[in-house]
Amino acid sequence: MIITRLRGGLGNQLFQYAAGQAAALRYDQRHFLDLRFFEVNSHRDFGLRKFNISAGIASEEVLPPLKESELFRYAVWKYFGRNPTYVRDMDFVNASNVEPQRAKHKFHRHAYMAGLWCSELFFSDFAAEIRQELSFTGMLSERGSDIMDQIREGTSVSLHIRRGDYVQSDAVMKRFGVCSGGYYDRALKHVRSKLNGEFKIFVFSDDLSWARENLCAPEELVFVDAGSVRVPHEDLRLMAACDHHITANSTFSWWGAWLNADPDKTVVCPEEWYVSRKKTKFRIAPIDWVAYPAFD
Repeated sequence: MIITRLRGGLGNQLFQYAAGQAAALRYDQRHFLDLRFFEVNSHRDFGLRKFNISAGIASEEVLPPLKESELFRYAVWKYFGRNPTYVRDMDFVNASNVEPQRAKHKFHRHAYMAGLWCSELFFSDFAAEIRQELSFTGMLSERGSDIMDQIREGTSVSLHIRRGDYVQSDAVMKRFGVCSGGYYDRALKHVRSKLNGEFKIFVFSDDLSWARENLCAPEELVFVDAGSVRVPHEDLRLMAACDHHITANSTFSWWGAWLNADPDKTVVCPEEWYVSRKKTKFRIAPIDWVAYPAFD
């Protein structure tokens, strides 16, 4: 049995799910999800209900102790090899790349996967299966349908600007930073060099007011307004429907680009995920994406 601990926003949950589902397929195990994080963190929701996921929800009987409420039992379980066996993403790190087979012995028993798992290399051997699992269900809203029609009218490029919690906390800003205007200029220049003819840019952001005031381009810009209530899975669906992508240092736009299965797509991504290069432990961007410096 593989149990994956889910936590964070939708982009992080997708990485965690993909790694866990790939491990279950790789080692012929059943896959279950630990959703306890969302019970104690009301600002985050379990975001995978709108996808065709096959994993079940883990029952209390098979879950390990919870660190937040049972610290001593948690420590005994984690450090003394009790079932389920604790497996973290950093167990796979070798130099700057991920080796998905390195911790294979830890999957011989009941495994509990903790960590962010932010690399395609954790699940690239089952990419087709993961794309099927993460296909979208349900109907688009009226607003989403209108944007989708515009995306399908011609050549489209998604452009994501991540600010939100990155700029609201000095500590988070110091760690992640925000992609500079220069990064977006370089990214758009690259996209123009690859595309023949006109294209429309669909701008996704958690700070559309800032984006409207600061983003300039000769192409037509469509600012995708979520309205009064953000619907992350719908924005991700619209982003993935675009032909080409310019991502931020954000797992959300990473998935918006990756879920587009077109092999001829152009994807531009930040060269750095964090302000400090030392914090990046393994390659986050797929090798065929084009990377440019994120910070001027």
